[in-house]
Amino acid sequence: AVTFESETMLGVEFKATQVKEGGTFEFPGLAPGDYQLNLDGAGRQVRMRLEVPDAPELVIALHCPEGGLEGLVVDAAGNAVTEADLVLRPRERGERQGGLLGSLIGGEGTAYRASTDKEGRFSFERLDAGRYELVARPRGKAKAQHAPSEPMRVVIDEDRVTRGVKIELPAALAIVGVVKDAQGAPVSGAEVFASAKEQRGAGDRARTNAEGRFELQGLAPGTYEVSATKDGFARSASKSAELAKSAGKSR
Repeated sequence: AVTFESETMLGVEFKATQVKEGGTFEFPGLAPGDYQLNLDGAGRQVRMRLEVPDAPELVIALHCPEGGLEGLVVDAAGNAVTEADLVLRPRERGERQGGLLGSLIGGEGTAYRASTDKEGRFSFERLDAGRYELVARPRGKAKAQHAPSEPMRVVIDEDRVTRGVKIELPAALAIVGVVKDAQGAPVSGAEVFASAKEQRGAGDRARTNAEGRFELQGLAPGTYEVSATKDGFARSASKSAELAKSAGKSR
């Protein structure tokens, strides 16, 4: 399906149509102005800016990006990891197209997401040509064994699928500790957060048990800021924790 969105004095105008056989579509009665075109229904959404002139008819030919990325997530021993999520981020803004079509903005400021299948494989579709950064993170039970990968730089060529990418999850590290109040009593049910300084979005959260203990799992080597919060208490000051490759668990 194809939709158009535009801002008017009455708010956002929204129109939708179906792509017909042969790839044609039509929006009758559009007023001149700037519109956002959204294409849904075959892979990830593609968004484009379109300037509609003051003319009886506008005919355009749209070309959707056909680049792709396929690969495998493995552990340090080369075994497939079936519980992993992947994030692909553009490393730079693409060049804007000229003419009436305006700019293709589907990937601008966007993170694309995928998950591994039962064989540890993943794929991304409808990617613009350019340079990207790929990160894999364990989920579910895999967080107890694996840590997030190092960011991997990949290049996507125009309308080509890059295959055979292999990204490795290192062995998991953990931060364990106890949350106490000002009198030294353990605090149960507190939310504890660890945020990596070097890698955006990396970290973990946990809840303390009846003894105030917590364990933050699935962490990669690096420096983390750890803090805790609970209703009725002021948020704790952050503490730094350094995890080395051979650390196992930091306390």
